[in-house]
Amino acid sequence: MHPFESDFELSKNLVALLFKLSKEDNGMAKIERSYIDYVANQLGIENVQVQEIEQNFESFGMEIPENEMQRMTILYYLLFLIKIDSDVSEKEIKMVKEFGFKLGFRARLVDELTSLMKEYEDKEVPQEAMLEKIKKYHN
Repeated sequence: MHPFESDFELSKNLVALLFKLSKEDNGMAKIERSYIDYVANQLGIENVQVQEIEQNFESFGMEIPENEMQRMTILYYLLFLIKIDSDVSEKEIKMVKEFGFKLGFRARLVDELTSLMKEYEDKEVPQEAMLEKIKKYHN
């Protein structure tokens, strides 16, 4: 079961958030769009709905779920979007930090995770490396 399976509105808000982030650094690369389409598919959002969200992404607010698993999942999607094009920009990092703060994560955790994305921007991020960062903040 996906963390957003019972909350379709949250799923649509997440896709809108991904569009906001992808437009932050000189437009959206094709690989970023493919990633957003992949995420939307995983969330059960149909292509026509994705197109509607893309046209109106600015009108979506950032809904903050109470569930920590949902908040962490949103952060993961944001982190992987900024590295999918192998170019982690400072604008993207700044925006992820802002969203991470709004999601209720410690600034230091988000700093370490965005630094990890930058470090591995042109290669796969080892799962252990991410887990190591997260474990420090979630005893």
